[in-house]
Amino acid sequence: MEVILIQKIQGVGDRFEIIRVADGYARNFLIPNGLAKPATPQEVKLAALMRLEEQRKQDRMKREKEEIKEKLKTVTLEFHLKADDSGRLYGSLTKSSVVTALQALGLYISPNQIKFEKTIKEVGEGEVLIELGSGERLALPVKIMTQ
Repeated sequence: MEVILIQKIQGVGDRFEIIRVADGYARNFLIPNGLAKPATPQEVKLAALMRLEEQRKQDRMKREKEEIKEKLKTVTLEFHLKADDSGRLYGSLTKSSVVTALQALGLYISPNQIKFEKTIKEVGEGEVLIELGSGERLALPVKIMTQ
């Protein structure tokens, strides 16, 4: 039986892929669990359109990621925070501070994409890691100064 996969199934196929499987596997597992639908001529056309749309979306996301990456390479963020006489901050640099500074530059990064290798609690220079997706990370230099 031919079915169209609604989502990616490890070892079976990708989303919107048309595959041939055993009738029992399709009727008893894939279709009842909402993992696939029968490959009717109308559904095949719809799946082709959905695959095309999915590819366009992935291409657009890849372009946006590259644009953000190029912009981030030229940025050094500066923060003015309160510190004691020895240069120790009264708090630490936070993800929300980094997000706000990036938004001021027109870059929209989720707080979940920001990682600190170590907490920044002193005046000086350091770096923040930005996860761009698919395992790719970019080190963003930051400069902490006293208020």
